[in-house]
Amino acid sequence: MVEVVNDYVLLKPGQTVGQSESQLLQMLNIKPFFYGLKIQKVYDDGELFDATILDQSDEEILAKFMNGVNSLAAISLQTGIITEASVPHLVANRFKDLLAIAAVTAVSFKEAEETKAYLADPSKFASAVAAPAPAAEPAKDAKKDDKKDTKKKVEEPADDGDADLGFGSLF
Repeated sequence: MVEVVNDYVLLKPGQTVGQSESQLLQMLNIKPFFYGLKIQKVYDDGELFDATILDQSDEEILAKFMNGVNSLAAISLQTGIITEASVPHLVANRFKDLLAIAAVTAVSFKEAEETKAYLADPSKFASAVAAPAPAAEPAKDAKKDDKKDTKKKVEEPADDGDADLGFGSLF
């Protein structure tokens, strides 16, 4: 019978187990071995990837995929090529156009009624919007800058046909 009184380091990680160490560990009924694979590279369809690709969570993969879909939709909207990713945006943009036409004409449909009611009497919807904070008094230096700015000519942006039709940032 063997009694171990003090801690003794028999092997360190990465060290080769010799015959005498193996016999001593067997006598003490210690099995300090752990077997497993350490993945260094991933091979898929003829391409070699680093093993860190396996550490990605489902949320990260989904976020990268959605970023790609958003980019595809933006490119297809800009080029005028219709794709599945751009169809919801096209429908929403055309709905905004129809809503703008209904707001300035006698044409009406169910979805335009709330917008027409808002345009007819904005005070009814005042409770839905937070009251703006009172503006602070501008400093004397700011007043001097304002006089200089009034001399500059402000250019209007060119009308490209997809403008907001005078509704500002409402749509």
